Amino acid sequence: PEQDWAERCTALRACAALLRGLAAGASHADALWLQWHRSASHVVAAAVTDLRSAVVKEATATVSAFAHRASTVSGRASSHSCAASAADVIVPALMRLVATPNRGFSDLGHAALLDVYRSIPSALLLPRVLEGLADKSVTLRGRCAECLLRVLGDWPLEILRQAVPELEVALARALADASPEARGAARGAFRAFEAMFAEAAERVLSRLSPAERKRLLHAPEPPLRRSSPASSAAAASTSG
Repeated sequence: PEQDWAERCTALRACAALLRGLAAGASHADALWLQWHRSASHVVAAAVTDLRSAVVKEATATVSAFAHRASTVSGRASSHSCAASAADVIVPALMRLVATPNRGFSDLGHAALLDVYRSIPSALLLPRVLEGLADKSVTLRGRCAECLLRVLGDWPLEILRQAVPELEVALARALADASPEARGAARGAFRAFEAMFAEAAERVLSRLSPAERKRLLHAPEPPLRRSSPASSAAAASTSG
């Protein structure tokens, strides 16, 4: 109904207004992040899977704005925790959107999903993308492989190190995927993984067939790790 559409758009605008409050960096920012987690994230997650393109566009734009804002609070433990919890509510909806046959909707979901995984490094979110690599949707598997490449290129080592066994299994699965798109992104992710965890990368190779191992020889070089505050701090902690 027209009224429902209008109400959803109004709710999304309220979520955007809350983000603007967070952008102000006020002393009550932690409370605002908690409010985003408890209420706004559920509103946005519901809107992401709406059938109206106008609502989906506004919802995914709000997710991207949320992700960018969350990247500025990595130094505040409580705010970062609330942002990660809110993202954990939104990510499953984004993945459903990515898997939809509607290419326009799928691309909107993909862009927002990449923004989340680029901006909110959290052990809470990692299992979501690893599970997506085993989804029945070819499109979602390929997009999650791209997110994994982003994770392995940008996230702090301290988070990745805790998930090495799970990453080994996920990478081996993705490298053997039937989708060329998923395999291509997985090869880049593997090279980034290998640069950090050489012994674990050997275990991944041992899971592959000879043909799959051969394909890795033609993989592109991994992206350079970003010099972000989070990754720099992690690198310093491992070298010290």
